[in-house]
Amino acid sequence: MGLAYVISLLLAVACALIVGLLYNVPEFADFRGALYLGGKEKADFKPIGHGLYKIEIFWHMTPFHNENLDLYLINEGQSWYLSDAGGFDSWLDPHATRIVQAVQAVIPPGQKLTYVILTHGHLDHVGAIEPLIKVYPDLKVIYHETEAPFLLGTAQPSCYNYKPNGLSTGFKLAMLLKLLPPFVQYKMPANRSLILEGPSGDLAKFGVHDLTFTHAPGHCRGHVVYHHKPSKYMLAGDFTDVLRNEDGSYALKTMCATTCNITEAKETVCRVVHGMDYKLLLPYHDARKSGWTKEELIPLAREYAGCL
Repeated sequence: MGLAYVISLLLAVACALIVGLLYNVPEFADFRGALYLGGKEKADFKPIGHGLYKIEIFWHMTPFHNENLDLYLINEGQSWYLSDAGGFDSWLDPHATRIVQAVQAVIPPGQKLTYVILTHGHLDHVGAIEPLIKVYPDLKVIYHETEAPFLLGTAQPSCYNYKPNGLSTGFKLAMLLKLLPPFVQYKMPANRSLILEGPSGDLAKFGVHDLTFTHAPGHCRGHVVYHHKPSKYMLAGDFTDVLRNEDGSYALKTMCATTCNITEAKETVCRVVHGMDYKLLLPYHDARKSGWTKEELIPLAREYAGCL
C-alpha cells in the first residue's frame, strides 16, 4: 500500500510538472488559452463578400496553446486560392485535416483549389499544404523570392524559423520530452513552387487577377502582404498581430518572434500606414476577429520614432 501510494504521488507530481511546463512555455504566451483535451471544434469557411471566404480556426500544439488563425479562400471565376495553410496535425489536434475538409466543403464539384498563396513559410502557415496536394494533385504554392531559399531548403533558417539558441529553456525541455511537434524547416517541393519577384506587383502571370502583393519583411525576411482588389482588404499575415488586453480590449502589436528583424518589422508598419491603400487590414492572428482600419494601425505606428 505504501509503495502504491509513493508511485501514485510521483506520477501526480510528474503530471503536475509537465502541465506546468506546457502552460509556462514563454513562446506560447500570446496564445495561451483554456485547457483543450481534444474533441472536434466547429470551424468552416464563411463568405465575407467580394469572393472572399474566411475560416477562424484554432491550432492546439499543447493543451494550453490555442493559436487563433484566420485563413482566407479567394474565389475568382472557376478558380480558388487559399491564403496561407494553417498548422500541422498534432497528437492533440487534427488541425490540417480540418482545414482540408473545410476547403472541400466550399469548393463546388468540378472545381478545384489552384493555389496556396503564402504570406511566408512559418510552421503555422504551411501545415495543410501536403494533405491539400493529396486532394488537389495539380496544386501549386506561391511565395516570395526572398522566402524561397528557406522553403526550398537551399539555405539554413534565419528568421524563417526558431533557432535552438533563441529558445527558452522550457521550450527546449518540452521538445526534448517530445511534448511538442518537431520544429524543423518545412521543405517545399520545387515542382510545386511559383515565385513572386520584386518589392511589389501583381499575380497576373499566374492567372490571378484579384490580388497584388507587397514585400513586407520583418517578421520574416520573405514576408509579403496581399491586397485583394475587389474588397480593398489587405491579407496581412503576421506583419502585425492582435492581442487581447487584461481589460478585455484589443491591441495591434508588431509580430516579432525570437528571430525576427524588429527594425524591418517597424519599417513595414510605417510603410503600410504611409503608402498603402486599403479598406480593412486582416491579420492572420486576429483575436478581435473583425479586421482593422488604417486609422487603428496609426497608434502602433506612433510608437516608432520617425514613423508619424
